[in-house]
Amino acid sequence: MYKEVVKKWSNIRDSFCKSKKKIKENKKSGSGCVEIKKYIYHDQLQFLNKTIYRRDTPSFPEESQNSDENDDEEIVDRKMERVDIVKQERKRRHSEEFEENMPEILEVQPNRHLSFFQGIIPTLNNFNDDEIVEFQLGVLQLIKKIKQQNTHNFSTVHFLSTQP
Repeated sequence: MYKEVVKKWSNIRDSFCKSKKKIKENKKSGSGCVEIKKYIYHDQLQFLNKTIYRRDTPSFPEESQNSDENDDEEIVDRKMERVDIVKQERKRRHSEEFEENMPEILEVQPNRHLSFFQGIIPTLNNFNDDEIVEFQLGVLQLIKKIKQQNTHNFSTVHFLSTQP
């Protein structure tokens, strides 16, 4: 639920910023016949103009002499650039964190079967080749015996449960 709300808000904010950018570009082009509609929530989102990122030093000296409206549009443009940079940085950082934490993630739930066999490895290291083969054969025979017992027990229970 939380992520959905954040995603929806981000979409609304980004749409507002893109809309302001389109309006600004349309004014610069000088084409008076093309009318760009304002974003549906344009008027309600004007408070964003005060919170959108703006650099302390303008790129060009004449930028500091722009009107308030042009300043707002410039702020929106810079905010969109910053959002892209932040998104790229966040993706890179998450990727690095995931790679760094991968061993910890894998160790969170150790496999109890692997833990058992890792525990007997020191003993197995003392065996010669023939003893290793005998050990492996014994393990496989034991697995087969247990499976057969389970199958037999299941069949007996199933048979008894179907009798009147």
